[in-house]
Amino acid sequence: MSDSEVVENIKQKKTWLRGVFMLLFVVLYSVAEIVMLAVVFLQFAFSLFTRNPNTQLTRFGMQLSTYMYSVFRFLTFNTETRPFPFEPWPQADSADQMLAEAEIVEPESLEIEPYEDEHEKL
Repeated sequence: MSDSEVVENIKQKKTWLRGVFMLLFVVLYSVAEIVMLAVVFLQFAFSLFTRNPNTQLTRFGMQLSTYMYSVFRFLTFNTETRPFPFEPWPQADSADQMLAEAEIVEPESLEIEPYEDEHEKL
């Protein structure tokens, strides 16, 4: 690549505009991380007190994680599609479909095996 081609690439407005959008999405991702952390703590609290996760928070958590994934795809140049607020927020039906495909473990079904030390058997 010659020096003139590099200079031409540097002068392209499209690349600089994408860089501005990338900075915006880095900030939005940071905000999404904080919100996700709040969802995690709230879900733990619901699980602790009611033994079940909150359905609305589960759905929102799925939507938020889908959004965060779309931000990562944009930031890593895997797509040129800009996520929310330039595209619609991920819909609940797609999150519900992902939830339906996921294996959900009920708290009552968790069995803890007793720990056996191999050295005690000797």
